[in-house]
Amino acid sequence: MRTAGWNRGDGAGRRRWAGLAGALFVVSLLLWSLVSAPVRLLEAEGVTGHASVLSLQAGPGSGTPMVEVLFAGPEGEGVRARVAVSAAFHAGLQVGGEVPVRFAASDPAIVELEPGALARPARMAGWLVLLAGLAFGIALLRAVRPRPGRTAAEA
Repeated sequence: MRTAGWNRGDGAGRRRWAGLAGALFVVSLLLWSLVSAPVRLLEAEGVTGHASVLSLQAGPGSGTPMVEVLFAGPEGEGVRARVAVSAAFHAGLQVGGEVPVRFAASDPAIVELEPGALARPARMAGWLVLLAGLAFGIALLRAVRPRPGRTAAEA
């Protein structure tokens, strides 16, 4: 009896699952690359300094707290940035106060007020890549392994 779809007995379903897992792995790898690029740039050429807090806002809709700061850029020019921060960090700030800042020398728009704040999403994306890679590896092994009771030529 022949079944349709992903679980046909001829091994095509296993190859489809392997293809789907492979596509998920590639997409997660691209996501990780995009999310971790600012982190790598900040690690390579991060400049530390102090910023003046211009305003504090609770984020629209999601409630993510935002801080608007002004700091001296790599050539002394004033750079304004709006940065998402944790609620605990936000609670300790006041308008007119100073906060430590770290930014990329070649791109002052890449700003971090809380140490490690930019790295958190990159770590989560890295775990996604690892899990997708494991799923791809398992699906690939299942796709190329002959089914029990069949020879490699029959599968």
